[in-house]
Amino acid sequence: MTAPLTMEQIASEAGILDHAERTRTQARQTTSVYPDMSMDDAYRIQAAWLDLKLARGQRLAGHKIGLTSRAMQAAMKISTPDSGFLTADMVFAPNTTLVAADFT
Repeated sequence: MTAPLTMEQIASEAGILDHAERTRTQARQTTSVYPDMSMDDAYRIQAAWLDLKLARGQRLAGHKIGLTSRAMQAAMKISTPDSGFLTADMVFAPNTTLVAADFT
């Protein structure tokens, strides 16, 4: 088993994700640099990324769950569903028309 990622590595990876989202550019996969990272590491990166968003004034709106089917879990080589956060800017009222250019 490999050692957990350091706080510096966690912060760096969160910063990479944050920059990619803010500049609408693709981020490299974290696992391409840390192929043996754990799910705990991934959730620590996610928490650090959320902290960056909250520090900028974004508001936590909820949580989400994904990879609920066994087929998708197998494809991602995990054995349980995963979870994440939703900030207020990710939530839209019913029947809202979304403009694709706002997300590319």
